[in-house]
Amino acid sequence: MGELFIIFLAVIILDIISVIMLFSKKGKFVKDSILMYIISVYGLILAYIQYTSGPSNDILTKVLSLFYVVCFIGSLILKKNNFYLSRLLLGFSLICSTITVFFM
Repeated sequence: MGELFIIFLAVIILDIISVIMLFSKKGKFVKDSILMYIISVYGLILAYIQYTSGPSNDILTKVLSLFYVVCFIGSLILKKNNFYLSRLLLGFSLICSTITVFFM
């Protein structure tokens, strides 16, 4: 149980740092860099973990993880047209996917 708690803390710290980088100084850190793609890939990995870690008959977690995958990909598509909405969608889905991985 101690190892799982350490992993949980590491994921929470990574999420907090990612969301701070998304929203500090109007997204200056992620606007023209590859960092937004790295955060999206990290979120996709979390959604994959959520999809595979639940039991096969738990439809809610499977649907939620697929919803988060759509949100992560949608945030990358919206990056050029509406950067604020893209950051908002990425931050929302990152926080929600972490919560559902560890608490569902």
